[in-house]
Amino acid sequence: MLKNKIVIIAALMLVSCASINYAPSPAGQTWIVTSTMDSGMGTLRWCLANATNGDTIAFDSSVFPPTSPANIILTSELQYIIQGNLTIDASGAGVILNGSQTTGDTVGLVVDSENNTIKGLQILHFPGWGMKLTANANNNTIGGDRTIGTAPSGEGNVISANGRSGAGGGITLSSSSNNTILGNNITNNEAGIWLLNSSNNHVSGNNIMKNVAGLLLLNSSHNLLRDNAMTNNTYNFVALGKTLGHYINDVDASNIVNNKPVIYWINRQNQTIPQQAGYVAAINSTSITIKDLDLKNNWGGLVLAYTQNSVITSNNIVDNVGGIYLHESSNNSISENNIENNGIAISLDLSSNNFLSRNNVRNNWIGIHLHLSSDNKFYHNNFINNTEQVSYPSHDYANFWDDGYPSGGNYWSDYTGSDLHSGPYQNETGSDGIGDLPYVIDGNNEDMYPFKYLWPDTTSPTTTDDYDGLWHAADFMITLTATDDKSGVKSTYYKINDDPTKTVGMDGQPLITTESANNTLEYWSVDNSGNEELPHKILTGIKLDKTPPTIGMHSRIPEGFVQPNQAVKVFVNVTDVMSGVERVWLAYFINNNTIGMMFIMAFNSTTGLYFTSFGIPGQQANTLIRYAIMAYDNAGNHITDDNIGQYYVYTVIPEFPTWTATLLILALLSIAITIYKRRQLKIPIH
Repeated sequence: MLKNKIVIIAALMLVSCASINYAPSPAGQTWIVTSTMDSGMGTLRWCLANATNGDTIAFDSSVFPPTSPANIILTSELQYIIQGNLTIDASGAGVILNGSQTTGDTVGLVVDSENNTIKGLQILHFPGWGMKLTANANNNTIGGDRTIGTAPSGEGNVISANGRSGAGGGITLSSSSNNTILGNNITNNEAGIWLLNSSNNHVSGNNIMKNVAGLLLLNSSHNLLRDNAMTNNTYNFVALGKTLGHYINDVDASNIVNNKPVIYWINRQNQTIPQQAGYVAAINSTSITIKDLDLKNNWGGLVLAYTQNSVITSNNIVDNVGGIYLHESSNNSISENNIENNGIAISLDLSSNNFLSRNNVRNNWIGIHLHLSSDNKFYHNNFINNTEQVSYPSHDYANFWDDGYPSGGNYWSDYTGSDLHSGPYQNETGSDGIGDLPYVIDGNNEDMYPFKYLWPDTTSPTTTDDYDGLWHAADFMITLTATDDKSGVKSTYYKINDDPTKTVGMDGQPLITTESANNTLEYWSVDNSGNEELPHKILTGIKLDKTPPTIGMHSRIPEGFVQPNQAVKVFVNVTDVMSGVERVWLAYFINNNTIGMMFIMAFNSTTGLYFTSFGIPGQQANTLIRYAIMAYDNAGNHITDDNIGQYYVYTVIPEFPTWTATLLILALLSIAITIYKRRQLKIPIH
């Protein structure tokens, strides 16, 4: 018996952190988490406190079933992983580290030592980072093969919904090196994966989805990125730095942003970026052509660092934090790009002698940002509705903002000068499309010949309508929306049916008031350069029905007395001459009940009547039935026939008892026999 007890105690010491009288374990010990509580024996917190270098922490799959993961709801940050050579393995269980009850910038797990492995965990709802690797955290493995293990993502970690404080996210490496971030699912965080001042890390096979920021490398070098899928993040990817070394990372096209490859070229010459690229960086390169790309939803859409004599043209660069970023790059041409809805449209940092022309820079927070950059040439660009057209912290650096007269400068949407004169000094009679006064940027920079209209404008506006094609039951408005990428929309015109021409600016949006199945709307716009939208658009089949259906006479079977348990069928004629009858309902109430029953009446195409297929169900004797009929047309108009609030009513007649009926039959039979006999007595004898 004593021997058996010793064996049992030894086994418990090997598999459970909750062992009684547990002494510190030797190196290489396996600790099993057996409790979902935040603290106490058997918990993850207790195991972390007791584990030493070389130990493994695993999880009891009966407490943490893979098919129904269990939450460890933390109320404070776990102790840092300082042991080194520690493995936290949840790949055979379903474990959720839940930080929803923590505050401040609490982090899920902080790795502060080397050679640790963390796999199979789900780390959710922490206000700070889900996982943080410090400057002491080197040669660690975070995640693994998603096909190995029974956890929801196998050996990969699921790191989601972290960073609600605004200062965190999924995984961050801070001055940390030689780590492997592999096979993790990182979703719905403030940030996905951030490498800050971190080098020689391997980031591979991670799904980074629906975060605000996806994968960012900041001042980080010699990192290897492979097979990372960045999808539907607000801003998917960027790599930025202060020196050339910070840009030297091994990032190939197996990394994708929204199903498009990341193109990250280093030391290339005389090449053209593939047109399917989703993110572009050209580092220490010469004569690179970047053309006809659609670059969206990145931290930086297009980056040139230490790159010269390259061409960036005809690209659509929208919805990025930074659109085009040049760092220590010169003699490049940036032309005919659409750069819209970015934080900073074009940023030049320590970059000079670049040529920027014929770009549309619209609706960005900052149009042009210049830092320690000079002798760049800007003309024939359109700067439209940027919150700050030019940000110029280095005011002592001069750039060129026009191409002289009559070629002109740029269009600035916030320019308020008039165009009454012409000529090189704008003192000659007659307008020339160029403002009479310069557009002043700062003391050293001004556009001497700002355009009054977008440059150039030969394209007419485009106008669309929002009519849904459906029947409407009341007067309704159709909204016309006009756009013009150049000089802007001046007026939008329209005609309803044969009415006079109106303008949206003076008369408001078109209002449809005539009942018809085929109202018409003709509409078009004109821009500030006089381009008229041709041909005019004509919208037909605009449907308005403001009249409800008509409910005619109705009947029921039986018409008179209703016997107990006898169903009653109701027939009614319902018509709608405009949009047509959509459905007819019958509602009935039993006795004085205020809650009734409803069913749809069927239509008989032969009789043209609506009827109750099965009728109002039979009821017991002396039951009062009240009913009403409701009809709807295809425009949504409806009408109720409830007999002017009195409802249509019938009462189920009483049923005679069996013995009463028998006596009545016998009485009637007796009377019949008596009458017969009397008639026989009156028959004459021949």
